Amino acid sequence: MNIRRSISLIAVLFSLALVAPACTPPPPPSDGGTPAVTPSSWADTTRLVLSTLGWAVPSARAITDLVVPEPARTQVGRALDAVTDAAGRLGLALDAYEARGGDRCAAYAAVGGVHVALVQLAQVLADNGIALGTVLERVADSAASIADALIPACQTDAGWASVGDRSNATLRAIASRAAARGVTLRRDLDTLRPLDAGR
Repeated sequence: MNIRRSISLIAVLFSLALVAPACTPPPPPSDGGTPAVTPSSWADTTRLVLSTLGWAVPSARAITDLVVPEPARTQVGRALDAVTDAAGRLGLALDAYEARGGDRCAAYAAVGGVHVALVQLAQVLADNGIALGTVLERVADSAASIADALIPACQTDAGWASVGDRSNATLRAIASRAAARGVTLRRDLDTLRPLDAGR
């Protein structure tokens, strides 16, 4: 795990403190009652990712609905829907893990889905001249770091591969390809905040 990346994980607005992920085996359930499961730090980080996506995706949609014309607006909307759907699957996997001491590898697969959806969103946005934005970039980085924390338990042949390193390279490549087309990506999504923050 890259220490600098661990330190910078999800400083996602409004004092979301990020705990560096660590993969620890779940404690066994208690006898015949509510399972005694203490969430590990990767699970805590996952909750922060889900909480952030819960307000950041609607906020991003509100902005893109204003600045992206049709038919591109529909494409961006579908990409945002894909992030929401992936986050829902991750939430279910995490709930199962915490409630029953479930399989971390279900969460590993689900967080990978969130990361893929965010990268696809970044590409769709870049195709329309907009950057993914600071908040969602940090969420993508955090999702990749959660996957890195779970790799040892779930992908024993992965060696020293880092999802986080590949994630950063992929997002940089998306921006570089836009720049090569002569496009400076707009930073409209850097200012994401909960839609009811001003009420």
